[in-house]
Amino acid sequence: MAAFSTNGEVLTYRDFQATPFGNHITDWYAPLVDKNQDAKISWEEFYDNTAPHAILLYREYFNRFDRDHDGFLSFDEYELSVDLDKITPEIAFRVQDKDYDNSLAFGEVFTDQKPTTKDPAEIERYEMRLAAAETRFLADDLDHSRSLNLDEFRRSKEAALKAVERKTKALTRHRRSQPSNLPFIAFVIADVLVLSGAAWYAFKRFAKNT
Repeated sequence: MAAFSTNGEVLTYRDFQATPFGNHITDWYAPLVDKNQDAKISWEEFYDNTAPHAILLYREYFNRFDRDHDGFLSFDEYELSVDLDKITPEIAFRVQDKDYDNSLAFGEVFTDQKPTTKDPAEIERYEMRLAAAETRFLADDLDHSRSLNLDEFRRSKEAALKAVERKTKALTRHRRSQPSNLPFIAFVIADVLVLSGAAWYAFKRFAKNT
């Protein structure tokens, strides 16, 4: 809440009254959705109401959160909801670098929450994801520093994209190599029609004789 402190250090009661915590007219606390995946929120993304509902209050908050006054809210000014797979590795690196030390620790890369339930299947799935992530992290950590620098992170993202492309191409080739089931389906349908016709003919003969 540094954006609302008049003295830059602590919040007074008057400061608090001006914060989102003191104005419960809308949900100020949900992460904002970065619709164009540029890792920043424009005014249009911040205020998406069709009617001018509390527009002046929204504008005041937007200006206060925008501490560098560049007309956008960056991820270090406001909590954003971004798709890390749709933004550039450079921006994804900055978003995940929570302590701003220009490196990513394992806890900044693997963010899955440990299950709070005692379901053995769910716990096992989590442990499998954790083990796979640890193996991948160690493989990406080329300088063995127990963290990823930007170059290592970029290489990891590129390798992951290439792996997805290879799997997609292999799946496409496999599907194309499989024989079509259409002739078999047509044969089954024809048999059903023939048998149905024969049964109907027999029924008519039987009805006529009786």
